[in-house]
Amino acid sequence: MAMWKPSFPMSKSQCECCCVPGRRGGNGGSKGVSVSSSSTSTRAAGAVAAIVVVAARRRGATVVARRRGAVASSSSSSSSFASSSSSFRSAVDDDDDDGKLHDCAVVLVAPRFAGSIGSVARSCAAFDVPEMRIVNTKCKDHTCRKARGAAAGAQGLLMNANMYDTLEDALGDHDDGLCFVVPGSDAANACQSMHSSPRSAYTKWKKQTNKQNQNRRKLCLVFGAENTGLSEEDAAKCRYGGAQINHSANIESLSLPHAVSVALWDMYRPDDDHM
Repeated sequence: MAMWKPSFPMSKSQCECCCVPGRRGGNGGSKGVSVSSSSTSTRAAGAVAAIVVVAARRRGATVVARRRGAVASSSSSSSSFASSSSSFRSAVDDDDDDGKLHDCAVVLVAPRFAGSIGSVARSCAAFDVPEMRIVNTKCKDHTCRKARGAAAGAQGLLMNANMYDTLEDALGDHDDGLCFVVPGSDAANACQSMHSSPRSAYTKWKKQTNKQNQNRRKLCLVFGAENTGLSEEDAAKCRYGGAQINHSANIESLSLPHAVSVALWDMYRPDDDHM
């Protein structure tokens, strides 16, 4: 089979099938058409330059649009979070079901990561805990975008978390503290008493407060930092002692958000005879 050969000179930058006028697909078209490589290069360079300019303009418009959107979003975020918080609190106030954890508050001591704080807020909302208290946080901004994203649906509770310098201030003179510690740790040994599970601790506390007619008292569930847990000193300050979350020996301890979720679920779940 005879190979097709061009009847005109070709530059190295041109291919036989598409770059040469009149030679589309390698056959047919007009023949004897010569193309100046210098003029072709000039036109190509001009086309590339035009494309770059258009792309730059579009990119600039996109950046401006994004910035305007960010400004609009930030300007409306405060009202949005305030609305979310008020609706959450009103829902809690209207629901008097004793089976929910309305008489509890989660206390985080020296949390380090915004994502952890946001995840804890989401767990609190999931199990009807209406209040978060944060003590001596190491996080620069516990309401940053990452925290709000992790709080998904509970941003109002996150934004209204009460901030304290010490655990004593967070507990006050009225509320009882129940700390969660790793079994066998120094913090566990420092507890005034130990409960076998979060549920057993909450059940005993509930009966005690009802008997004493102290319904306005709250049980503060105290959790330590992500990397160190709760100190012996802080564990000893919890008047209602400590509770442990039983897990396998494959890990040393649970992460902060997981520990909070497991503890709240154990306290929230229905009685065994209703399961």
